[in-house]
Amino acid sequence: MHKTWMGLLVLLQLNSFAAESSLKLSSDSIKKLPKSDQVEASGNVIVTYKNATIKADKIIFDQKQKKMTSTKNIEIKRKNTLSLRPKKLLYNLKENIAQLNAINIAIELPDSKKKLFIKSDTIYDYPDKKKGNNTILTSCDLETPHYFIWAQSFEYIPKKRIVATNLFVWNPIWIVPFGFWMPFYWYELGERQIIWNFPTIGKKTTPGWGYYVQNTIDYENRNGRVSSIYADYYQYKGIGLGINQEYDLSDSTKGNIYYYHFRETDTHQLNQKFKLSNTYSEGNHTLTYTLDSTDGERINGNGRNIST
Repeated sequence: MHKTWMGLLVLLQLNSFAAESSLKLSSDSIKKLPKSDQVEASGNVIVTYKNATIKADKIIFDQKQKKMTSTKNIEIKRKNTLSLRPKKLLYNLKENIAQLNAINIAIELPDSKKKLFIKSDTIYDYPDKKKGNNTILTSCDLETPHYFIWAQSFEYIPKKRIVATNLFVWNPIWIVPFGFWMPFYWYELGERQIIWNFPTIGKKTTPGWGYYVQNTIDYENRNGRVSSIYADYYQYKGIGLGINQEYDLSDSTKGNIYYYHFRETDTHQLNQKFKLSNTYSEGNHTLTYTLDSTDGERINGNGRNIST
């Protein structure tokens, strides 16, 4: 077995764009397939092309169509993004776009111990983003996830955002099937970006409440202190809104302001909470004071928490 290195001009003769970039190939063996324009590289194949590196047991290059394909132990990685392991690869060298089939992606989420898993039959890997159709998104790491979002289409821009459109959210409540349609969902990646967290969905154990959907939108991150907007929907009670704002008045003075407002549509009962907390530090000394006015917490699974 021997190692062979070739440049783009020698191996593929792709004259139309050879002046702009080059392809480098390393493999144990290379051979031209008979009666075709195809070249087969096998054994520890490594291809470097523009911002992508592809590793596989075997890759077939089509010199005429300017494409390469593989179905053998594939790994593809673009610069400054995660490695992908599809079952099948079709790479359009002219467009610099890879079609990846039967693929799972695990994305590290900022400020979270969970990962976001993306499962798709087909994903198109562009130089700066990834797009797919008929895709499952979930943070459940089971082979068959308990809850998930099915999206007709999605777009993932590394270190920036994930956007899904025309989607169905499946989140059973205990053993009761429960799902609903949403026009779109986005998740901002990175610090100090807007992050629409996955909604909390449930059903109240207290009679007269029904199902609920609670949304938390994080819009600012101050060294791990997150400012958020709350937008909640209760089936028989209406809409609740709130905000939690973190602030820094100086290096020594920090705090947060929290407010939540919810008026029940059937009884017109007002539930609201206001809290101001401020901390002043000087050397080894810290002074904290809190102002708290509460007649109703943000609603939980048992109904309403009332301050007495």
